[in-house]
Amino acid sequence: MRYKWIRLFAFCSFALFVLVALNTFVFVPFNYDTSYGKFYAEENNSLDVVFIGNSTVKYGISTMEAWNKYGVTSYSINSAPTHPEIIMIAINEIARLQSPKVVYIDLFGLTYQGEDQKEHFVKNYYESVPDETARNMLKEKYAFLNTENNDVGKSGIELFKNHNEFRNPDFYTAFLFHGKTQYKGFFPQFMVSERKNDATLDPEMILDLPADGINYLEKILETCKQYPNINFVFGMVPRFLTKGNLHEIYMLRTAKEKIEKESNYEYVEWPGKINEMGLDRKKDMADGTHLNANGAKKFTDYMIEYFDTHYGICGNTHSQSVIDDFNSAYANYVKSYE
Repeated sequence: MRYKWIRLFAFCSFALFVLVALNTFVFVPFNYDTSYGKFYAEENNSLDVVFIGNSTVKYGISTMEAWNKYGVTSYSINSAPTHPEIIMIAINEIARLQSPKVVYIDLFGLTYQGEDQKEHFVKNYYESVPDETARNMLKEKYAFLNTENNDVGKSGIELFKNHNEFRNPDFYTAFLFHGKTQYKGFFPQFMVSERKNDATLDPEMILDLPADGINYLEKILETCKQYPNINFVFGMVPRFLTKGNLHEIYMLRTAKEKIEKESNYEYVEWPGKINEMGLDRKKDMADGTHLNANGAKKFTDYMIEYFDTHYGICGNTHSQSVIDDFNSAYANYVKSYE
């Protein structure tokens, strides 16, 4: 009997040791080095263009190509995925800290994300932001950011508080690729996945966005209207067309109607221009949804030239500190190919 108690005590002691070790060394806060946080390191009023979106923007728009070929300073505020609520936060922060000629907003998330998901994404943004002004503004707007440490009666000890970090795609990006995660918000992918292009866009087909998508679109447009000095352009990063992904393009045509007719902004249907961009289904996709670095280069070339034709984004002068910063980022980007 005595030995059973000894074994039970040994087991409980070992289990407690494992739990404490996991809580102390595994489930810990993690610095993602995200595009959210690094945006605040950009010199004020130094960016010509800012992109906002989810993983398709993160992997599919090359801020480095925009700089090296066109001398355009740009930044990509994104996550994989992000959320429409973050788009509104990002617009306000861009207008507060920068004076870009164009802000491109990718609306892919409107086709599948709802308001009930926003809390998780807003917390992720808040935790990435080093700027105290921004943090205070967010806490004023979102009550749930103020409740975390205000529960009366709690001991202050929360086991595995950060366990959900392992469900965050940014965790694995930062953990596996630390040191080369962000190039002004661009994360190049070098995988190649040959894709089909077996569907043709119906020029007349329009599908309804979900109710939350419509609500968020209206909120985003109202946010944009507060900043008349910025040209806002909307769209969806291109991909090769299959019968399985056409519905997303058709759904965003509902957004196009509201954007262009009700708000007088521009919506560009990039997937309909893949041939003009020279995208190659055998070389330019990382998977069925995301462009690889080669595809991102081609899309960025087309996009920057389009923006320059319509909004005159090229040829701006920048301080030497900004030039040096972008040159340094590009040099590190080139090394990522090695």
